[in-house]
Amino acid sequence: MTSYSSTSGRYPEGGSFFKSMFDAHVLGEPAVCAVPRSGVTAVADVLAMKKGVYRTTMDRLNDSTPSDKPIVWDPMPMEGGRHVLKFGGSVDVMTEEQLTAALSKYEGK
Repeated sequence: MTSYSSTSGRYPEGGSFFKSMFDAHVLGEPAVCAVPRSGVTAVADVLAMKKGVYRTTMDRLNDSTPSDKPIVWDPMPMEGGRHVLKFGGSVDVMTEEQLTAALSKYEGK
């Protein structure tokens, strides 16, 4: 995200987060977007996959985005919850209740 924003002067587009990152050549390996990693080799394959792809915020990101806003998270709960990347750069494991509360607090606002 830091590399993308310093290169482009803005943050990736909400709802097309990974496509924005690929288009800007910040992410070079499509398989990093699939959970678990599969034989994905093209951005189109990642975007066409519904199951197994990290979920991302639909909101536009900017300098006023709260640092604890979830922006990328596991598509399915794992042991102990979901891994959640927050705008400030931290990754936390959140229970379904915690993620739901955080999305309710920030998403679409």
